[in-house]
Amino acid sequence: MSIQNAEKDIKLLHGQTSSNKEFISIYDEQIDEIQQYLRRDCVEITGIPVTSVDDPKILAKELGDLMEVQVDERDISTAHRLPASKKVKDHIIVKFVNQDKRNEFYQR
Repeated sequence: MSIQNAEKDIKLLHGQTSSNKEFISIYDEQIDEIQQYLRRDCVEITGIPVTSVDDPKILAKELGDLMEVQVDERDISTAHRLPASKKVKDHIIVKFVNQDKRNEFYQR
């Protein structure tokens, strides 16, 4: 292999690398948009301490009752706690089945 061929290969590889970086950037944006779309029905609740009978679905329903928002178990797709972080502990993520119910809950 000559030096000229090696230089051509290097230029070709640099071009491919630049192209790949552009595709990665585009795909990263698309992944972010998809993740945001998937989280559109979710609400994050903080500050409710862990109890001996800890069921995040029931806690979300009880919180809804306190806010005068009717929340049934069938309104919730899933609910679970997240691990505590240095900044915030007692995270609960509630994913609603219906976005209207999520909005009603969130706006209170």
